[in-house]
Amino acid sequence: MAKGVSVHVGLNAVDPDAYGTDRKLVACEFDADDMAHLAAAQGFRASTLLTRDATAAAVLQRIESAATGLVAGDILLVTYSGHGGQVPDRNGDENDGQDETWVLYDRELIDDELWALWARLPAGVRVLLISDSCNSGTVDHLGVHGPAPVYDLDGSGDDARRAKRLPPQVQQAYIQKNGALIDSIQRAVGSIDRAGIGATVLLLAACQDGQIADDGPKNGAFTDAL
Repeated sequence: MAKGVSVHVGLNAVDPDAYGTDRKLVACEFDADDMAHLAAAQGFRASTLLTRDATAAAVLQRIESAATGLVAGDILLVTYSGHGGQVPDRNGDENDGQDETWVLYDRELIDDELWALWARLPAGVRVLLISDSCNSGTVDHLGVHGPAPVYDLDGSGDDARRAKRLPPQVQQAYIQKNGALIDSIQRAVGSIDRAGIGATVLLLAACQDGQIADDGPKNGAFTDAL
């Protein structure tokens, strides 16, 4: 009988030492807890990582640990609620020149790193990835890039709508400060052949790359609709 395991990540803030701001949100921990309860009710072995515990190393380790022992037909469910970002693609595997990211507590997790996780899964494992974050359209690194409207580029409306992204100036400062780290991550992952991934990955994303997702009072706008 197929089994299901799930990891649910929600961040209501990030480390100001890493980003220059804590960029607080309201509903992301609620999102993670609610999705974990839904998954557990369906028989999944569910776990959560919230705010300070949701470092890049912890998230990668938790997903990899959850996936250990999965075989064809099993399901890995991963949900994320928090800020999303983009960094320059430096290894040439994005046709729009941008890698999508999850803004985790201590650093941004690049979609290349998720790609590497999917590549290690056995053939026939089913992955469902739900990302309630900005710029999430291809955060699985397997989606098809297409034209996507980009709006509010100066971030002037972010606070009023509580957008789930870092302000553009904060994102640029992060990229400038962490360019060497971004380069090293992308080089370490390298180029993984899409055809070499035996797992199937389905992404439900809050928006397209270049678009904005919104926080809410109890759940994020996307999670609430979902």
